[in-house]
Amino acid sequence: MDALLPEILGHLIRIGPVVVALVTMAETAVFIGLLIPAEATVLFAAFLAERGTFELSDVLAATVLGAAAGDQIGYWMGRTAGRGAAARRGRIARLWSKHEARAQAMFRRKSLVAVTLARFISFVRTLMPWLAGMSGMSWLRFTIYDLLGVLGWGIASVAAGYIAGRSWEVVAGAFGTLSALAIAALLIGMFVVAWRQQRLGVEASDSGPAGSQRMYRVALTGNIASGKSAVADAWRAAGARIIDADELARRAVEPGTNGLEAVRTRFGDDVIHPDGTLDRAALRRRVFADPAARHDLERILHPEIGHLREHAERELSAAGERIVVHVIPLLFETGLETGFDEVILVDAPPATRLDRLVENRNLDRAEAESMIAAQMPAEAKRAGASLVIENDDTLAALQAKAESAWQGILERAAKCA
Repeated sequence: MDALLPEILGHLIRIGPVVVALVTMAETAVFIGLLIPAEATVLFAAFLAERGTFELSDVLAATVLGAAAGDQIGYWMGRTAGRGAAARRGRIARLWSKHEARAQAMFRRKSLVAVTLARFISFVRTLMPWLAGMSGMSWLRFTIYDLLGVLGWGIASVAAGYIAGRSWEVVAGAFGTLSALAIAALLIGMFVVAWRQQRLGVEASDSGPAGSQRMYRVALTGNIASGKSAVADAWRAAGARIIDADELARRAVEPGTNGLEAVRTRFGDDVIHPDGTLDRAALRRRVFADPAARHDLERILHPEIGHLREHAERELSAAGERIVVHVIPLLFETGLETGFDEVILVDAPPATRLDRLVENRNLDRAEAESMIAAQMPAEAKRAGASLVIENDDTLAALQAKAESAWQGILERAAKCA
């Protein structure tokens, strides 16, 4: 037994760097970082390297290679399994749809923070590669920023363990104290930043120009051919200020925009007219026949539409407008229904909507049926609506209902003033 112990220890010493690589890889590849961050393993291995058990270069190489490999696995799992889960209906899909625009904006415009600096924060880096993949961040961009973070984190962690080994009794205690203080400062800083951003968001939503009161925000929604456009037209004629998501979607893919280039990259030149404009009919046929393609299109358009919507509302607020109406066909599908004072749903019987698509828009009946089937059933939206406008009669009857609903909105907005 005494003879076996040195042999066992010898084997453990030889595979030590391999263990470090596996732990740092598993941290982000299989989420073990949510329970045990990899720093503990790296610090201990670096400490042992200083004591002569391992080669320090082996520990550093294992740390960097393992972390980089784990992040790559997490990224591609996010691109495949993560986006697949988001494309299916359910709690995860609704949660992702609600925060997808923010995630895309973060990874696209603040890559240094979202990827590189996130690599230094335990638990945050565990989910970061998945979120980066789900957001559609390009692989090359992710890899560059991730390697910066991996190298910085790996060197810092190995150096900390090595320094602790150099003067264990003194430095280890100091390092533990400094680590606790740093973590406490980080948590306090994150809390202050989150509180400040929330406060600014509340101020921005609760007030328009200086001295004015917040805008009363109304969402108007309805499935395709339900009549929501006719209601919006009636409200516009009555003086409502309308921000239409369909119009914003057209602006988001105008020639020369990032949105159009992203659509071209995903769907090819087959959906682009010779003059460089988007072939909407060709794109519509593609996405309504393929749920994954439809999700990819929404992933491209929703962040762009969100930015345009926020800009348009800020302009109306600065102009002193008291009420704004957002026409958003996919309001419930994208999880935006909770951000409004009122949600108005326009609904019509499915058979009536089908006839309208075929007769008024000259669509093939099979194509029209697939478009209706692709949307969330109106019955599921009624429970979340403040008011349902039934469009089961003539256009004149719908306009009368729309005018009555608008008067009600004016009265309720006045009470909130």
